[in-house]
Amino acid sequence: MEYKTLLDREKKLLSGSEDMYGIYQLKENEETSKFIFQNSDWHVRHNVDIVRENYELLYVAPLEDSMDLEDLYMLFNLVDKPADFKGHSMSVSDVVVISKGGNVTSHFVDSFGFTDVPDFAYGDKAKERISYYVISDIDSWANNSLNRAELERFDNLSDAVLKYADYRYGTDAPKQSIAAFGMNVNGSEFDLVYAEHSDNVLSLDFTYNDNVLNDESFKSKIRDICIELEVSKVRVHRKMKPDEIKDFTRNRFKTHLENTGCDDIAFYMDNFDKVYEKGNLDKYKPSESQKRIVEDVSFVEWNQNNPYFTFVEPDELEYSIDDGNMFVGIHRCDDGYDFSVYDSDYSVIDGGVYDNPDISIYSAFKNVSDDYLPETRELKLIDYDDFTEKVDLVEQAHMNNLHVVKDFKDKTGEMFNDIDGWDASDIEADVWNYVSSKIKECKMDAIIVDAVISGSRCRGLENDTSDIDVVVEYIGDVREDALFNVLNDVENNGSYEFGGVKVDINPITADQTGTLAEYLPQVEKYLNEKKADLSIGKSNSTPKRKGR
Repeated sequence: MEYKTLLDREKKLLSGSEDMYGIYQLKENEETSKFIFQNSDWHVRHNVDIVRENYELLYVAPLEDSMDLEDLYMLFNLVDKPADFKGHSMSVSDVVVISKGGNVTSHFVDSFGFTDVPDFAYGDKAKERISYYVISDIDSWANNSLNRAELERFDNLSDAVLKYADYRYGTDAPKQSIAAFGMNVNGSEFDLVYAEHSDNVLSLDFTYNDNVLNDESFKSKIRDICIELEVSKVRVHRKMKPDEIKDFTRNRFKTHLENTGCDDIAFYMDNFDKVYEKGNLDKYKPSESQKRIVEDVSFVEWNQNNPYFTFVEPDELEYSIDDGNMFVGIHRCDDGYDFSVYDSDYSVIDGGVYDNPDISIYSAFKNVSDDYLPETRELKLIDYDDFTEKVDLVEQAHMNNLHVVKDFKDKTGEMFNDIDGWDASDIEADVWNYVSSKIKECKMDAIIVDAVISGSRCRGLENDTSDIDVVVEYIGDVREDALFNVLNDVENNGSYEFGGVKVDINPITADQTGTLAEYLPQVEKYLNEKKADLSIGKSNSTPKRKGR
């Protein structure tokens, strides 16, 4: 089997004309670096499609009769992989395309096993296989009304979701919203979501079409739709349970007795169970059609035994907003979802309970983010446990420092001489923001606990040449001297000043210099001694650390 170019190999592979396989790995660029080695769940959560445009074909070879996906995984993880294979060992986010017996299938290497990605081999043509439609008034459509609502079609999911939301929640939307959202999958068309009072209800009409159920691309899309449309209920069709049949029969029998003028209804009802068990009341039982029940159940409850598509939810999520400018955490609670909004320094600035336990955690987060976050934002899913650990560390540091820092700052507020309109608290807040910006700029692992003016100026003991000394406690793995050099790098940063007075920032950690609660009493002692000795002209600057 000879091919002139790699493109020839790919055409042959995707044509299905020969039994062969191909190994695809992500292209090396800034965009794909965000999702290399990420599993399929990550792609679903971040709405990132697994498409061939992001990959390059690295290897093509004949497919032996007995060879399967696991064999290929083993082959491309051996020390002696095929000599002409130039990629890395087969890993999560790679894609294997197999052409066998005229059929071409695509398989995403996942955390455990493989996940089918049928659209991968189609490339841009895959977009033609799924489309969407929105109906503003499903009643007029179903009843073929003279004022029948228009069915609007969309190739793009986002556009369809926006139109549905406009009919559902727009200023002109009726109080009893009656919009519908539907799909066309490989020529099969069906309504998928109905607006029912305050709920968005998932219809299970798609379950009657085997072609749709077997389409992995559809299963991926339906997960996205349930999140985007905040589906809270599922319309299920089921048969009556035995106790429901018995209750139906009891009520029907009692109604019969009432309608026939029976004088001793209580006697018959007291003996109902005995008569029912003997089968003497079968004529009052529901018909087969009456045994079929249609009801709306909680999406979360239904999803626990959902047989149609994978929708495994975590119990908690944590997102970084705009590269760490804000954070939002959300987790399940008895009443729905408890959420907290944090600033860049891991301090809580808002929070509450989203009291709808029937929707998914992703839909709940979407609602919270719409209410509390700026319209334009960049979301990044981060590790929930790692984040909460940092929050706990910051809270503990604040608690440890609480009284010492407050008393020190209160005294500074009384004795500080304002500089060009800046008081002590203004300067400390500005220093906090300055240090935070430098930490982000240098991508350092550091979280600010507090910033405190600590030199001679905090007690009004300065002279004309005194700097503004500020001590900043932080949590993180960055060495104190490394952060000191970044913050006080005049050559690259320029001079950081207030009213012409230079700021000297002294970063400390609990593990090296100590906490503010430990450090500030030493400063206070030094300043008291300085005040007592001013008359004999002793130095008026806070001692700086050596080696800086």
